[in-house]
Amino acid sequence: WETMQDYINLNKQTNFVKTHNSMCTVGSYKFTTSKNTIGAIYVVRDPRDVLVSYSHHLGFDYKKTFVHLSSSYNCEYPSSGGKRYKKTLMGTWSDHYNSWKNYNSCKVLVIKYEDMILNELDTFTKVINYLKEINGTELKMDKIKKALKQTRFSELQKMEKIEGFKEKGKGDLFFRKGKIGTWKDEVP
Repeated sequence: WETMQDYINLNKQTNFVKTHNSMCTVGSYKFTTSKNTIGAIYVVRDPRDVLVSYSHHLGFDYKKTFVHLSSSYNCEYPSSGGKRYKKTLMGTWSDHYNSWKNYNSCKVLVIKYEDMILNELDTFTKVINYLKEINGTELKMDKIKKALKQTRFSELQKMEKIEGFKEKGKGDLFFRKGKIGTWKDEVP
């Protein structure tokens, strides 16, 4: 949230932050503003595939996961020191998506998960061009190709099997399948 971003940005550098939070305001507390955020890259995925992936992550059946994803009060509940707490306000899938798509205090680049799988080089190039536009970030093509190779789903899955993954959740693996359209075979 804005207060933590104020603290993070005391280093006077560009900081990249990953969040699952919706772009919202609760009372007088804003998630972020242009004071702390010069841009955002929003990765969106077919909600039917989100349902499958998230149900494995949470250890819930599809029906319970659907209820969770359909709730305006949908939050992440990580644990710390044996206690669970509300960390991230996500809301419904569509509210979350629209909160970022309609945010106009900075330019938001929307990337489809499916494009990351089907057109990885083109999609990553869009991201790099966006970062160059908002922050002057430049990468040479050899570094882009190396980054794509290192972050292929199979590589991430292999690393997780060896080193583990902090955000794994209830399923066997966080990097479970990484496929498009699995809902067609898995959701009744």
